[in-house]
Amino acid sequence: MSGYFSELLAGVAVRIAERTPAVWRPDGPVYGAGEIGIVLGELPTGPAAAVALAVYDDAEAPSGGAGSTYNPAVEVALTYLQVRWRFADYGDAMDFGWAVRSALHKKPYTIPALGRVIGYAVSMGPLGRDDNNRWMFSLNLQFRARRERT
Repeated sequence: MSGYFSELLAGVAVRIAERTPAVWRPDGPVYGAGEIGIVLGELPTGPAAAVALAVYDDAEAPSGGAGSTYNPAVEVALTYLQVRWRFADYGDAMDFGWAVRSALHKKPYTIPALGRVIGYAVSMGPLGRDDNNRWMFSLNLQFRARRERT
């Protein structure tokens, strides 16, 4: 991966995998039925429990809804990121959501290609059920990335 957004998403995926039962395998193999797979973009149809990470636009963003204030010339970048997940059981979904929030909210860490990042939870809640009657949830965060000075 290369580029700011792909590095940020991959770095967040690594953090979630380190701090929750979710698994991040960007180069395969395909996630098994008993795994909580992390993907970038949209939630896949399988496995039954899954996590999707995506940058999103926010009309209230200082960038006017562009989803990010990223500019290579600027030391600090601001990005809006959504974590979506799906579980068959409502309680399991909430427990997982709080574990993800705990791993990312106000917990600074370093993504090697970007430098120091910190996420701030904006909202979290249920989105309803999917076509297979699994609960879907969303956690919206604002991430600040501060590149290391060289």
